[in-house]
Amino acid sequence: AGVTSDTGALTETDGDPLPLKRKLIRTVSMEVETLEFDDLITAIQEDTDRLNGYIEQSDISGNSITSQGRPSSRYGSMTIRIPADQLNDFITQVESNGNVIYKSENVTDVTLQYSDVESRLKTLRTEQDRLWELLAIADTTESIIALEKRLTEVTTEIESSESRLRYMDNSIFYSTINLTIREVDTESPTQPETAFQQIKRGFTQNLNSLLSALSAAA
Repeated sequence: AGVTSDTGALTETDGDPLPLKRKLIRTVSMEVETLEFDDLITAIQEDTDRLNGYIEQSDISGNSITSQGRPSSRYGSMTIRIPADQLNDFITQVESNGNVIYKSENVTDVTLQYSDVESRLKTLRTEQDRLWELLAIADTTESIIALEKRLTEVTTEIESSESRLRYMDNSIFYSTINLTIREVDTESPTQPETAFQQIKRGFTQNLNSLLSALSAAA
């Protein structure tokens, strides 16, 4: 069990400070290829709902017809917020449903920043209570004006600090996934290919090019 020191920090009984619970903001960027664009979009939406997340932004483009008369490849850009403890599950689902050709993750530790804002907020609330007490017994116009002016300043600072904490809480609880989705005819290799795989991929690309040429000539 810990005790509170004279400085207000929680410490072990032998004087060693207890470790702070880390406040981490995780942001993941992924680029995914797919042969089944509609199916992947649907799977992402379903997984987001299942994991109690939400889609913050979504843009889908490419539903036009090219000059060769073929539908253009579609492209999707999505910003998804997923509870931090479900992030790995969501990433695994995306990897199983599409061909991930790029992935990066950034983790920002805001533990000290969060602690500073909390401490400042506590101090401001204490001052606010004291100002209300002084205002109740103020007996001159000058005192009342000065106290009300400072009370307004403190109230504004409190609201700003509370807003910062809410923003950090949301960013900590909901991790951010910036997802780019590209519709392709042939998926890019993500590891060294065998000779047979190279031949197969080349054949598929040549076949797609031939179909495009035939469609344009029709």
